[in-house]
Amino acid sequence: MIRFFPGILILQAVTAGLSYLIITGGPSTENHLFFAIISLDIAFILLMALWFSAIARQNNFAAMESLKEAHAKEREKLRVNAERQKNRLANKKHKEILKETKQAYAMANIKVGTVITGLVALGGVLLYSQFITFGSILLTAGGGCLLGYLARAKQETLFRFRRNEPSLPEPSPEATVKQVPKKLI
Repeated sequence: MIRFFPGILILQAVTAGLSYLIITGGPSTENHLFFAIISLDIAFILLMALWFSAIARQNNFAAMESLKEAHAKEREKLRVNAERQKNRLANKKHKEILKETKQAYAMANIKVGTVITGLVALGGVLLYSQFITFGSILLTAGGGCLLGYLARAKQETLFRFRRNEPSLPEPSPEATVKQVPKKLI
């Protein structure tokens, strides 16, 4: 409102001067001067209206820009919060999947361990009871199963280590090929 104050004061002064002129002398003697002052007052009123309109337009523009900026900040904040929530949810689901996978591996390990132990025990019993050929086949098969299972477990551990290594960068949408450090190759 301070921007409007000088214009309002000037307009009031001109209007007061015109009113004083009308009250004191009137249009009787100086008709040309009187009409010149009235037309000057009307022109000044139009000039003040344009000035006030420009000031109001500028205020409106500034308010719109600040509102746009506030909305942009809020939109960015909402986008960041949504991204954080999405990452939290993805991490939670990833942890649940890892937990379920570990449970499944543990159950599989128990079952495979039980089968291999039973196979080796049966092979030992057969060797002890003079079925040497069949017992050796069972012991060899049990050893081969155990070796294969251990090799697969080692490969999966190495694969999980490569995927979860903290020094590897997170894949970005722009990245098409994941860079593997030379120490793992």
